[in-house]
Amino acid sequence: MLDNMLTEQVQLGFDIATSVTIIGALLSWGWESRRRASKERQLGLHEQARVASLEKVQSIVSEFETAFSDLVQAAHQFQAPIRRRINVSSDNPFERLQQYITKNPESIDQFTERLAEIRLGVDGYYEAIQKRRYSLVPVLDSLPGGKEFLASLQKDIQEIGDAHDQINSGYVALLKEFHAAAQKCEQIISETEFENPDDVSDKEKIQCLLDSNAYRQAAYWLVSDKDYDSWTNGFIPTDAKQEFEQRREDKTLLENDDLLFNVYVNLASYIIKQPNASYAEILWLASKQVGQTTTECKDILIKLSALTHKLLVNNEDTELKKIIELYESDEYLGRETSIR
Repeated sequence: MLDNMLTEQVQLGFDIATSVTIIGALLSWGWESRRRASKERQLGLHEQARVASLEKVQSIVSEFETAFSDLVQAAHQFQAPIRRRINVSSDNPFERLQQYITKNPESIDQFTERLAEIRLGVDGYYEAIQKRRYSLVPVLDSLPGGKEFLASLQKDIQEIGDAHDQINSGYVALLKEFHAAAQKCEQIISETEFENPDDVSDKEKIQCLLDSNAYRQAAYWLVSDKDYDSWTNGFIPTDAKQEFEQRREDKTLLENDDLLFNVYVNLASYIIKQPNASYAEILWLASKQVGQTTTECKDILIKLSALTHKLLVNNEDTELKKIIELYESDEYLGRETSIR
């Protein structure tokens, strides 16, 4: 009987141990199954999020590509006739462009219109970027290195905004204002009764302009506008530049008649002797600004193309910064060498 009791106890202990093992295995399997299912759900959600982000970025890139293409087309129409007539290695780099303007005086209005079209193109591109920031920021914020990318993108956006202002309040306005001033000078001279109208010297024409309130007012608005510095600096005497800039900043230019008189003389001389040289120089400066602007707009497209690659390969080991550098190279998108 004792043997039977011992056998039953051993059997009971074995059954309990077996049950515990089975229950433990079931619990372990259940926990592992839930963990695996949870991980699969997370991976599925991450994959869905990645695909959604990719589709969003590709949609934005497509939208920007259209806006950029329109901008490049407008830029080419403005820049091409200017650049092919500029020889930077020549003693007179603007000579051919001056000759073109002399033969085609209506070209000034055409250039002004094209520059205004570029301004509108940059404006449209800039507004599209600002509108899409709300879609891009969450995508960038979720990626490794995304914050650095976002900071760089924000810098590009700011530069495009600055470039838009430079074209709008700078060269578009300067071209229009100088054109108006040059036409006003022609009118003043044509309406002046000279002693010998058939043989009027440049000196007499300059004095005629200096005596005119209309000329002095037009000249003042040109030289006192800081946005025109890249062009108007040439009319300011070298030894007076610092004082001129300080007085302009303090709004006391009108208090130094001698300084303004010298500037007015230089500007009047330039308008009378080389009016088309002024147009040519302004157009060349504007053309360079347009080129810089299109490059800055292209920077954003390159970055978004790199972001598309990052989302496509789904490889965390690939740094976004490295992809951007690769895409900027001539082998890929040619930041410095390709127009588009």
